[in-house]
Amino acid sequence: MARMTSELFRRPASRTIALSLALLAIACAGGCAKAASWSKRALFWRHDASNAPKEQPPSRPSWNVDPNARVLFAVFETSEGRIVCRLLPEYAPNTVKNFVDLAKGAKASLDPLASQWISRPFYDGLTIHRVVPGFLIQGGCPLGNGRGYPGFHIADEFHPALRHLRKGILGMATVWGQPNTAGSQFYITLAPAPQLDDHCPIFGYVFEGLDVLDRIGQTPTDAQGRPLHPIVIREVRVVEE
Repeated sequence: MARMTSELFRRPASRTIALSLALLAIACAGGCAKAASWSKRALFWRHDASNAPKEQPPSRPSWNVDPNARVLFAVFETSEGRIVCRLLPEYAPNTVKNFVDLAKGAKASLDPLASQWISRPFYDGLTIHRVVPGFLIQGGCPLGNGRGYPGFHIADEFHPALRHLRKGILGMATVWGQPNTAGSQFYITLAPAPQLDDHCPIFGYVFEGLDVLDRIGQTPTDAQGRPLHPIVIREVRVVEE
């Protein structure tokens, strides 16, 4: 896999890990009353699995996440620019593994239109289907409307060190109030969002591209938060440094 050339990626792993812990330790400085009113609406999704196959077929060998490996990044190439997220397998190994396997096409997912299991880079070509100013952006839905899922759910994975204390937190969207319902949909916060703590699993944070995140967060939307002009996730690739 080609190595990133950005100077940010030449930092020693120890400095990167120290930076991640420092960023996650920043205390929430402002209130989130407006964002709180959106929390259930923005992260609630449901699906109809009545026609889904009973069992998922074997996938190709998955990409194993080693917590002792060098630092992992997810690079989101969007129609608005690049966002680079530092992944946190040392805190959320199963959540990171699920995301990485989907991104690389190493894990089979359910095609919602054909009701067939396929193996392909899951996120490539999907959209940011919801933008809630001052709260979060959300993507990873195969239907593009917030109601799709990859054909399976994963168990919740929470760590006391991971809290929604700042802008740029990367987490998995869930069916609000129902445990173990994360699948493929993810969000990135636009502000501190403590109301999501212990409801939505965190597995990373924005390392580079906060300006792109802000630009997406200011996108005009309809009444449901759907961007009036599609914001496309052209590619998600995983880089190990």
